[in-house]
Amino acid sequence: MLNRIIDFSLQNRLLVIVATVLLIIFGSIVASRMEVDCSSTRL
Repeated sequence: MLNRIIDFSLQNRLLVIVATVLLIIFGSIVASRMEVDCSSTRL
C-alpha cells in the first residue's frame, strides 16, 4: 500500500507539489482567522 502511494507521488510530482502548496495556504488562512482564548486559568 505504501509502495503504491510512493510510486504515485513520484510519477505525479507536480500534482503533489500543488496539493501541498494549497494545503499550506489553506491552513495558514484558517490559522490566521482562528480566535485564540487569552484568558488563562491557573489550577
